[in-house]
Amino acid sequence: MNLLDDLNSAQRAAVEYTDGPQLVVAGAGSGKTRVITYKVVHLIATGRFAAEHILAVTFTNKAADEMRERIHALLGPGRSATPTVCTFHSFCARFLRQEIGVLGFSPNYTICDADDQARLVKDILKELHIAEPPVSVDMIVGRIGRAKIHAITPAQYATRFRDADADLLGEIFGRYERRLTASGALDFEDLILKSNEILERCPDIRTRLAHRYRYLLVDEFQDTNPPQYKLVQLLGGEHRNLCVVGDEDQSIYGFRGAILANILNFERDFPGAKLFKLEQNYRSTRAILRAASGLVAHNRQRREKSLWTDNVEGDPVVLYRAGDPKEEANWVARAVKDVLLNDFTGSVGILYRANFQSRRVEDGLKGMAVDYRVVGGQAFYSRKEIKDLVAYLKLAFNRRDDAAFLRVVNAPPRGLGDRALELLRRQAVARGNDLWGALEDILIDENVPTRLRTAFRQFHDLVQLLARNAAEKPLGEFIEQLVSQSGYQRYLSQQSDPESQSRLENIQEFVTAAREHQQEGGTVQSFLDRAALVSDSDTVAGSGRVTLMTLHGAKGLEFDHVFLVGVEQGLLPHHRSQETDEDIEEERRLCYVGMTRARKRLALSHSWSRPTPDGSRTDPVRPSMFLDEIPADTLLELPRYTPFPLTAAAARPVRLRTKLRDQGFRTLDTAAEIQAFFGKSGGRRTADQQAGPRIVHRVTPRADSAAASTGKSKPAVKPGARAAAGWKLGERVVHPTFGRGTIQRIDNTANGRKLTIYFERFGLRRLMDHLADLERG
Repeated sequence: MNLLDDLNSAQRAAVEYTDGPQLVVAGAGSGKTRVITYKVVHLIATGRFAAEHILAVTFTNKAADEMRERIHALLGPGRSATPTVCTFHSFCARFLRQEIGVLGFSPNYTICDADDQARLVKDILKELHIAEPPVSVDMIVGRIGRAKIHAITPAQYATRFRDADADLLGEIFGRYERRLTASGALDFEDLILKSNEILERCPDIRTRLAHRYRYLLVDEFQDTNPPQYKLVQLLGGEHRNLCVVGDEDQSIYGFRGAILANILNFERDFPGAKLFKLEQNYRSTRAILRAASGLVAHNRQRREKSLWTDNVEGDPVVLYRAGDPKEEANWVARAVKDVLLNDFTGSVGILYRANFQSRRVEDGLKGMAVDYRVVGGQAFYSRKEIKDLVAYLKLAFNRRDDAAFLRVVNAPPRGLGDRALELLRRQAVARGNDLWGALEDILIDENVPTRLRTAFRQFHDLVQLLARNAAEKPLGEFIEQLVSQSGYQRYLSQQSDPESQSRLENIQEFVTAAREHQQEGGTVQSFLDRAALVSDSDTVAGSGRVTLMTLHGAKGLEFDHVFLVGVEQGLLPHHRSQETDEDIEEERRLCYVGMTRARKRLALSHSWSRPTPDGSRTDPVRPSMFLDEIPADTLLELPRYTPFPLTAAAARPVRLRTKLRDQGFRTLDTAAEIQAFFGKSGGRRTADQQAGPRIVHRVTPRADSAAASTGKSKPAVKPGARAAAGWKLGERVVHPTFGRGTIQRIDNTANGRKLTIYFERFGLRRLMDHLADLERG
């Protein structure tokens, strides 16, 4: 069998093309990885290029490993030569071991990883006698990296950046570079920058490398930064045997230095390049695909493409508008629980823009006893800043808790470093005391330097103040004061890096959690117990089919069911990414990426209100502008408190729908049939526009099959049932046959009142009020 028979016509054309540079624009779910792996195998199998002459580069070790495994599986066993499949950094590291001597470096250079970079910056800060830098160490490392990516030298730093701390950061940058050189080390940016420098300065080396690697493939091309793009030009410019694969609609890493123009300008920079578009989606239903495509079509910086699929139509995209974030999280948790009960093997992804959003969702899932895992981040109560605040709480109740003491004595930094803690430990051992007792001894020991005693005194007084407040203040007020008085909020507010801002959002969410616990009648002590116990349980959560992660972390993944939460202004698009049209377009792409992770079902949700950062009040928020850009006919908007619709017969194979009909069920398979069932015209509806839901449930029993399916005649109506004339929308009811349900719609007809009820086990049913044997549930 021909290997290419596995490909569709567009994929096959891209794989077979070998006449110069080519750009493969691969839409979401269109088989991008299959194309690039099949192309490598095709190049080898046809004899066009030997395996050892092919180089394929991507961004992560995981992606490289997956690509390598697929290629080896397709080639089969027994091959002595294999293509080189690796990341940009690993390729450059290998190249520099052989060639860096021309720049005066030893080939035995060491690679300075993220931890090494942080330690180096900390040493430089000590050299400069800076105990509390204006921004965090991680942010300093990030700024140095961004400067190097954009070819900004230490001498140029202060003039290129107008921040108040630009002079200081320029000085740190200069010392950082000198220290790297003196120690014979390179950081990750250097690996690519030095490789480019050699290839530009030494044409003979460039020619030799081009002869070694005669065909170059690049995956996720939309994520390349300027040095990576330059490397591609240097490697592929010699022989022009180049294939790059990517999708500008999935370019979401601008904050890491990715340049969207790289993929948009490829044909300009490589004259004669041929464009291929992969537009057949193999992942999502038609409804999901139309919704996502309609959204991203509002971007200007993109190529036109028309994604399509042979998959079933599927359910509309569900839109749920909650009154507040807690209601939203509880609705999602209930929906996830129902989905897991109805799809025994399906996977669920809960996606959000910012890490702090996970807290309420986690609480909701725990309340529903749903196991989950947090990917690409920690569970809320396991995050450093939250564990620090919990440690402060513990100290307020028990000053002899040495573990809590050590955790926060210098968090945030207050000049009590390793030497101070060593003094404290020695004092504790000498006196046979706990650390708090040792601290009190040090405060009256005149042999201890005054500066150190002053710093210890400030911490001592802070803990004493917290202990008094814990006994006297309401929970919400106490936690808010803790965040302020500890200096944590001020410290993070002074940082401007995204990580510090995310940590600040988490702290603000912690305050909100405390206020909610207070409203439920909780105390400071019970909140501490709850936070500690939740933190313990988070360490073992993670074996379930439910995954929580940020939208950025979800790139490249897929789930059967996706819940995208917090789709509102300020979150998606994020308030830090609304300054320019380019920022908005990247946020729109981020939403598009989240939507296209879904195979079967997609739900979007938002809140009408959200607590202010200090948790003191609740402010109204606006739904995301992106919701208005999604085609109305692809959305299914649910009124509040409406359960997630699960009776999706249209998403089932035709043969299953035939079985349903054979068993006496009438199936609704077209939009016209569904609209006729509800007596409605098309278009999106809101809870304010209609009393009932606009829910598409496609399976309803025939009237003549209800009794037959149970084998029983309808029981007599209970005297109390007919008297229940006060049914309300959203009210919970119990039916002897259908079980528990929620009233979705009430219609007055000539024969009496007709109730449309969503039952948890049987889906949507329409019953006459005077005949239904209902009780309030």
